[in-house]
Amino acid sequence: MRSVRLLLPLLLVLMSAAPAAASSGEDEWKSKTTILFDRFALNLGGELRFIGGRIGEIGVELADPNRADRIPTEGFLTYRLRWTPSLVWKPDHKIIRKVAIVTEVDFLDGTIVAGDGRDVLEHADRARISQDAFSKDNIHLGEAYLAFGGPFFGIRVGRQLSNWGLGMLANNGHNARDEFGYRSGGDVAERLVISIKPLQFATREKWGQSLSINLTGDYVANDVFADRHDGDQAWQGLVSLHWHGDLGQAGAYYVCRWQENDLGDETRVHIVDVFLDMTFKAGDVALGIAGEWAGVYGRTEMPRNTVYDKGVDIRTSALVARAKLTHKWFNVTFDVGRAGGDQDAFDGTHHSFTMNPNYRVGLLLFPEVMKATTAVTAFNMADPTYAGSPPRGFDVIPTNGGVSNAIYAFPRITGTFPHLDLSVGFLVARAEVPLVDPYQAAIMGGAATGPRGGPASKDLGYEVDIAAKTQWELGGWVLLTAALEYAYWRPGSSFSDVTGAKPDGVHLVQGRLHLQW
Repeated sequence: MRSVRLLLPLLLVLMSAAPAAASSGEDEWKSKTTILFDRFALNLGGELRFIGGRIGEIGVELADPNRADRIPTEGFLTYRLRWTPSLVWKPDHKIIRKVAIVTEVDFLDGTIVAGDGRDVLEHADRARISQDAFSKDNIHLGEAYLAFGGPFFGIRVGRQLSNWGLGMLANNGHNARDEFGYRSGGDVAERLVISIKPLQFATREKWGQSLSINLTGDYVANDVFADRHDGDQAWQGLVSLHWHGDLGQAGAYYVCRWQENDLGDETRVHIVDVFLDMTFKAGDVALGIAGEWAGVYGRTEMPRNTVYDKGVDIRTSALVARAKLTHKWFNVTFDVGRAGGDQDAFDGTHHSFTMNPNYRVGLLLFPEVMKATTAVTAFNMADPTYAGSPPRGFDVIPTNGGVSNAIYAFPRITGTFPHLDLSVGFLVARAEVPLVDPYQAAIMGGAATGPRGGPASKDLGYEVDIAAKTQWELGGWVLLTAALEYAYWRPGSSFSDVTGAKPDGVHLVQGRLHLQW
């Protein structure tokens, strides 16, 4: 059953699959470093952030008998310096109303301090193992595009980030203000977008700007599934319908993607995604309702098994939903979600689904534990004692922190005080189908075996998250955000060993400091 999880990150091919649409709950700092002159506006905004903390030992099962079966306790410190300059010109013209040049560059984006024994995570994207604080590899160009806007159309061309709906599939990596933890990276593509607002032909009223039809073509630069620097080539085209009004927004898109890796394996998928994000207000109370559903259909040659050595079909879907009650002194949020799993590795069809790692669900289980567990699976399968050479497609096993093969509920409450937010969350999750580790299953003769050698189970355990966050404006043009976060994860039976014993719980403490200007 080694190919059960080979397609877990497959849905991440969509990470650049849509024009930008604001993520639910996103409330970013509006940069005040803007210089105005005549019809031009020059913005020199940016952000400096530091994230440091300590995460407890994570129990794993390594193929190398000379190594301890654990990822040691780790202290870490990461950093990022981001600059987001933009220039906007508003000419006195009836057709061209706005011209803009937009950029986003991360000059420093890496790890200053990381724990020992992190080489087992080498197959996880953006793992905290880099020690060179000033390497050129830590310079990332996120955006550099030219935009034109008119009374009924918009055009964007160049390197762009992408976000769609709640960020379950396409995610730009920009943090939402009310989330636990932080996002890294984002979906990048060389992109051409043509947007048309058809209602503007009928009226000049404000509501005429609410509906847009978007045609997009992408040459993917980098996402979790494809990296052009590694020889992957990925193209995609999409059409989307986006509505944005006083109550919120909604949208739907269709994507067709073709991809080929450096071994010549092709993947062709068709994707449908719909979302809704609405807010209803009554006095001091607001009720937000949001949801997103995606379905993916196609075929890939990347994972292969002895029965289907030419590749497998893809039939998978995922769903997230959110309700949020907001008052000036508190807000209560309830999230639920489902990412498909695959119960039969030899039926020629894969149902596994991995959400975008930047769609944050808790602090520990998915972003850290499952990221590490699946990376260790790939590490084991690359061990020469396993099969001489790694099996085809082993490097797409890691989830990189995305929700995969899971059904979860994530309620949380935040108390809001002047310059202080206090949040508590509780995450409980089960696998949709029993959690099977392809390496462990292979060495056990095909038996449904979990990541630590015990019988496969659906119980992923539970997690408690606590956070305190403060924000201050410094000098009227710099926003300082500081957060202290704690999480505890109690393993479920999916992580039992051959004796039935579960590993110890994992603790995480981390602090975040953001300076935005």
